[in-house]
Amino acid sequence: MVTNKKQHLFLKPYPVTGIKNQLFIGAVIGLFISFILIVFQPFGTYNFKIKNKFLFLFGYGIICTAVYSAYYSLLMILFKKWFLPQKWTVLKEIVTLIPILLIIPIVSLYYYNLVLENYTIEINHFLSFFLVSFAIGIVPFSAIYYYKWLKNKLTKIQFSNGQTDYTITINSNNKKEEPIHIKSEELIYIKSSSNYIEVFTKNNATSRLIRNSLNYVEGKLPEHDFLKIHRSYIVNIKAIDSLKISNSTYFIKVKNNDIYLPVSRSVIKTVKKIIK
Repeated sequence: MVTNKKQHLFLKPYPVTGIKNQLFIGAVIGLFISFILIVFQPFGTYNFKIKNKFLFLFGYGIICTAVYSAYYSLLMILFKKWFLPQKWTVLKEIVTLIPILLIIPIVSLYYYNLVLENYTIEINHFLSFFLVSFAIGIVPFSAIYYYKWLKNKLTKIQFSNGQTDYTITINSNNKKEEPIHIKSEELIYIKSSSNYIEVFTKNNATSRLIRNSLNYVEGKLPEHDFLKIHRSYIVNIKAIDSLKISNSTYFIKVKNNDIYLPVSRSVIKTVKKIIK
């Protein structure tokens, strides 16, 4: 019985983090580690007697950011099928995370050896750096996965039988408010409205307002189906008809509707590729 429960837990759907968000996470982890090492100087770093000590300690943060960002970027570019949202589970998240937890301490150890001492690296040195990396990294990683857990709680995606269409459930921050259940093909766009979001669908003449954050929803929706075109809008890529410009402002026209949504200049190239 215990085995079945574990399998059930590991096979549960889990939100995939896109490349852009992984790069952001890598930067946050690196800055946090640099801050801890420079300000508190734990694990004997206080006793280091070297020139440019703070710069040396800051280097650990750079290593974490560079290794984490490069690792996830390469994986997500080379193995796109592995990261399909409809097949992403808790088990895949863990399996993908484990190598980076080993790579970062190894690179950090060689960095330490290169700058401070030139000695023969032994197995116990790897174990020591792994424990130190774990002790420092547990806080930012815990915060990241708590954030992902919140996203998963507020916005859920349910795939069925490997179909491209899937059900999106958007929960409210207000427990008394009913969640929104909608098929991905029916969702046209989502608009941010203060502490609420408005969900617009194909068949509904009016939108549905619910207390939630556009950022939470953006992080949950599959990047290959939905695009944040503006700080206040997420649109279904399949609903984009054309790109217009009026008074130096860009808009996308929604298919089969006389609806125009503003587009930030930073995503214009992406929109043009979609239209082509």
